[in-house]
Order: sequence, then structure tokens, then C-alpha cells
Amino acid sequence: MSSLAVILFFVGLMPLALIKPHVGVLAWVLSGLMNPHRLTGGAAYTFPFSMMIGGVTLLAVIANRKELRPLPWSPPLILLTAMVVWMNVTTVFSIMPDVAWPQWEKVMKIMVMTYVAFWTIHTRERVIALTVVMAFAVGFYGIKGGIFTVLTGGQFMVVGPPLSLISGNTEVSLALTMILPYFVWMRMMLSNRLLRLAMLGMTLAIAFAIVGSYSRGAFLAGGAMGFFLWLKSDKKIPVMIAIAVVVPVMMSFMPDKYHEKMSTIETYEEDKSALGRINAWWFAYHLANDHPLTGGGFNIFHPRMFLKYAPEPDDYHDAHSNYFQMLGHHGYPGLLLFLGVGLSTWLMVGRVARRSKNVEELYWAHQLARITQVSIIGYAVGGAFLTLAYLDLFYYQVVIVLAMNRIVDETLARTTETAADAEASAAVGGRLRRGMRGSPPIVAPMPGMSPAPALALALAAPGAGSARPGLPMARRAAGAEVRASARPFGGRRQRDAQDTDKPKKRGAFDLIAAALEVGSGAPIAKASEKARPLAHRRGRAAGATK
Repeated sequence: MSSLAVILFFVGLMPLALIKPHVGVLAWVLSGLMNPHRLTGGAAYTFPFSMMIGGVTLLAVIANRKELRPLPWSPPLILLTAMVVWMNVTTVFSIMPDVAWPQWEKVMKIMVMTYVAFWTIHTRERVIALTVVMAFAVGFYGIKGGIFTVLTGGQFMVVGPPLSLISGNTEVSLALTMILPYFVWMRMMLSNRLLRLAMLGMTLAIAFAIVGSYSRGAFLAGGAMGFFLWLKSDKKIPVMIAIAVVVPVMMSFMPDKYHEKMSTIETYEEDKSALGRINAWWFAYHLANDHPLTGGGFNIFHPRMFLKYAPEPDDYHDAHSNYFQMLGHHGYPGLLLFLGVGLSTWLMVGRVARRSKNVEELYWAHQLARITQVSIIGYAVGGAFLTLAYLDLFYYQVVIVLAMNRIVDETLARTTETAADAEASAAVGGRLRRGMRGSPPIVAPMPGMSPAPALALALAAPGAGSARPGLPMARRAAGAEVRASARPFGGRRQRDAQDTDKPKKRGAFDLIAAALEVGSGAPIAKASEKARPLAHRRGRAAGATK
């Protein structure tokens, strides 16, 4: 039954994906990160979901070019493109092509869909939808694993879905570490108390799952993320108190064998696993020195190659580091390009956070940018000890950052243009008032009189000499609407119970409709209407009936 439900769910999304390519991207992200078919038996376990979703999405991209908005070239996009090109070059010159080409096929599928996401994820609704799908696709295993850790007293290890990039305990721990900040962001965006409480419970469950994975890399990444989260927080004292309370509770909950494993971080010379990782790092270094430009190609960490380049030939291990993985696979140019993608993305998301600060309409983007900074820190630190250089989760973060950067630039440009129009209107109104100064008072316009006296009356009305004279009331109302829609998951709490003109909070089905751009959730093109879609639709309907 569960197998049939998974098949029907993804097959049912395909007609919509043919019309809206970004729906296909969301289905790809859900299938690739969560692997729900691996949780079932029967036909769904071996069903070619990736082939179906990818094929339909590419067909939709070709048939619906109006849906595409290619991103302008920027350092992250340029460096990522160069890295993808270099991966193809190193594969052609790989030392072991029989094992390199199958991995090349898997990585190129991820990269192709990443570029499709670059073209299709270009609105606020789509960025939020991608973030939420990405978070819950991985967070599902964190919530399930956290409950499992609590119920079993931490005696067993949390692992990911089988036959996936995050199947092992160390791999799923890094993915959960990267996802954890996004649950904090979703809690900030929610206004419903029950939903905020539920999101807090999910966040704590994911934290327990990270600890229950017994991963030392995730332990170090979590510490770095916690420090950076405190550093970037506006409420440093409450955050520090929360960390000081939650972390000791989780540590005291875990059994002695967990603490014994974490203690090997300081005594790595005595730990065989740690020594095996160092042996693999020396292997990558010696191999890159022998092949500095192209490295060895995909999947070069092979027992046969260890006999030639590893200090301990019989102690075979995987790279256990994103950086040494890229060095061994693609040489020094590949490593530099990979570092460049991460650093340029980090700098760009910092720029997004700074430019969107104190802009109510971009409140969601400002908080999302800061949370993404924390997540990238986790990937950078945890990735130093784990082999996940091709983790699609990281490249979806690059998509989110570049899309946010464009949205912030366009929003600020529109705000600047609106402010310029307001200043021009104020200047015209001021000149008119100065020109009419000293004119005889006018009580009321008479029938057949020129419209100039009526204009004078309007300028002399209360509020005409305010700080923003001449600004239409509709534009002032639009500013209030933008402030009311600062939180995309329902808006801020209503403080004035008498004000019935404020938009209603959006329910779960409205949010899903907005993400898929169907029904009442379809976004409106005009910015002023996008701020309050329900109110403006009511206004248009009322105008049509008059």
C-alpha cells in the first residue's frame, strides 16, 4: 500500500510539472534527498523516479521557456560552471575510467537539475518552497531518528535511507546538521503558537538525531554552528542560555560509549579509524602531486591505487574529507574551484543579509540569509571529515542564495524607484502650495468653476503639509500591506482587533497552492498586489460589480 501511494504521489505531480517546471524541480529535490521509495517495498523500491522526474522536468523546460529566468553571471555561478566543466575534463583523463564514468553520470544528473533550478526558482514563493521541501526531505530522518534516540536511550546509531548519498551515519549527520538551522528559520516565520511549538519539537528531535549518529564530524560542525548562530543572533543572551541548557542535557542523555567515541578526537593517534582517514588524506596528496592538474578522476580512492600512493597500502579508506576528495578526484584546480564556490556563495549570502536588513518586505530573506550562513559553516567544518563534496543539498543552497540575491536587488530597485516618485510628487506639491500662498481663501468650488480652487482645497486639507506631501493614499496603504506580509507563513500577529482590512493568515493548503502556483495560491505579478493577494482580489471583485 505504501509503495503504491509513493508511486501515485510522484506520478500525480508530473502533469503539473509539465506546465510548471519548478514543480518538477521540487519533486526532484524531494525524491533525491528523502528517497521515500527506499522506505517501502514492492515496485516503488526499484521504480525509476529520477528518470521520470528528470525527463518530465527537462521536457517542461523546453516547452515552457516563458517560465525560465536565467540568472545573471556572478562569481558563484561562474566558479560552479567552471568546476562542472573541469569535472568533465578530469573524467576524460581519469586513471580508472571503468569506475569514474558511472560516478560521473550520477554527479552530472545533480548538476543538470541544479542548473534547471537556477532557471526556474526566481520568485519569493519558489525560494520558500524549495527551502521547505529541502528541509523536510532531510529533516524527516532527523525527526524519526531523534524520537528513536530518545526511546532507545541513545544505545543505537541513527543512519540515513539506504542506497543514497546520506545512507551512513556520518553522511546523514552532516545533512541533518546543515538542515537544522532551517527549522529555526521556519519557526521564526510562523505566527501560530501551536505550529511554532511543533517546529521547536522538530528542531530538538533533529538535534538528538545528530547526537545519536555518533559522528565526530557532526559533533565539531554542530559546535561551530552553535557558536556562529550565537554570534549572528540579535538576542545573544537567550541564545547562549538555550545552548547552555540544551547541550548538557543531550550529552548527559547519551550512554558512556558515545562519550568514549567523542573523546577520541583528542587522542586520534590511538584511534584506528582516525589513522585510516589520515592515511587516505596522504594518499590524495601524493596522487595529486603525481597528477596535479587532473587528479585521478571520480572514484579514484580504490584499493588498487592505495598500493601505489598510500603510506599504509593495506589500510584502505574513503577520502573522509570533501577537500581531499576534490583534490584526489580533480587535482589542485578542482579543489580551488570547489573552495571558490563555497567562499563566493558565503560572501554573497552575507551581502544578501546586509542589503535586506531593516527592509520589512525582505524580512524573510534577511533571516533566511543569516540561517544559510550558519548552515554553510556546518558544511564547511563537517565536510572536512566527511566525503560529501557532491552532496546535492549544498548545491541547492547555492540556488537559494543566488535567487535571493536577485530578488533582493530587484526589490530594493523597485523601492528606490517608488521613493523617487514620492519625492517628485512632494516637490510638485510644494511648488503648487508656494505658488498659491497669499491667494484669497476659498470655501467651496462652485458649479462651472475651474478645477484650480478644488486643487487648492485639497492641498490645504489636514495632512497636506505632512512629511510626505503629495504621496497617494494608496501608496501609503501599500507600505502597510508590505509590513503585514513580512512573514510569509501567515504574517505578524494582529495588534488591532478593530482593523478588519488586514489580510487573513494563510492556511496549509494555501501555502501548498502558492508553492505549486495553482488555484488561489498563484502569485500575482504586480508587487503591490503580491503583498496582499486576498485583499486586492476582493478589491478587484468589488470594482467589477459596480
